[in-house]
Amino acid sequence: MRLLLYRGKFPKTIANFKILKLYIMKRSINKLVLLKEDYKLLISYLNGVYGKASFDRRNAEKLTAELKKAKLVDKDAFPLDVVRLNSTVRIKTKGKDEIMELVLVTPDKADIKKRKISVMAPIGTALIGFRQGQEVKWQVPAGMKTFTIIKVINTPGGSLRDITDPTANSISG
Repeated sequence: MRLLLYRGKFPKTIANFKILKLYIMKRSINKLVLLKEDYKLLISYLNGVYGKASFDRRNAEKLTAELKKAKLVDKDAFPLDVVRLNSTVRIKTKGKDEIMELVLVTPDKADIKKRKISVMAPIGTALIGFRQGQEVKWQVPAGMKTFTIIKVINTPGGSLRDITDPTANSISG
């Protein structure tokens, strides 16, 4: 649907104004939100500050592109329902009944047996910065998948806390 703008600035009708408002709201809702500290840490990993991390270069490029689009937020203003480093996340793959729970971590802390998934892995890159309830469509090794973020648990106060016990922040309901 085309928006009719008055002199390129304002909608001509109330209906067009409502369409414009919905478009702006949808764009702001789907915009990536990142904690400033997470952003700085991720950029450091991508630039090799922490040595050679084991991650796919293509995923790193996708993550870099996502980071460029993100809205950066201070700790005190960061929404608790947004996926960040060290978030415990429950997701559902579209078309499957299976629900997966994981913790999003930096590459050096990744451990699949403990459900700690690297932010540089395709699923990690797909989830970071998105909110509980959002659907995320992303290319993973098994093909294009759509994930719904069912639940996000964040510990208030910061993202750099080391989660050693994945059951400490277990997600209920």
